[in-house]
Amino acid sequence: MHYHQLQIGETFISRSSYYLSEQELIEFAQKWDPQPFHINKQAAEQHQIGRLFASSVHTIAIATALAHKTPYFEIDAVAGLGIDELKMLKPVFAGETLFLKVELINKRLSKSQPNKGIVTKKMFITNQDEQLKMTFLSSALVNISNEI
Repeated sequence: MHYHQLQIGETFISRSSYYLSEQELIEFAQKWDPQPFHINKQAAEQHQIGRLFASSVHTIAIATALAHKTPYFEIDAVAGLGIDELKMLKPVFAGETLFLKVELINKRLSKSQPNKGIVTKKMFITNQDEQLKMTFLSSALVNISNEI
């Protein structure tokens, strides 16, 4: 899939979901974000949220994995350009199953590379109860066609 095949407003749903176990939540946080409320049940119970919850970095990683299981990632991408407007709306807890929707919100031709385009999509991460947990914008540089 190439730049010209994408339509603003088009949505893509992940072909699978992601179950987050307590063990994975703790192991990820121990390595990448060792806040007491991410790695220790007793400390998490004393925190205002009241129980273990996933690091936002972990949630972004899960969203990225789910995004690669959408039809959008059949696109001929060159590189990711950034994440903007990250909103952590509700904590993600162990035992939740996460889902992802990707909505194409903007596209434009690259000013510096005439054979490339820039695509911006909004990512929506929800749980099994359809609670919106996180949103963010993600931009990528993509090939306009397969011609070199």
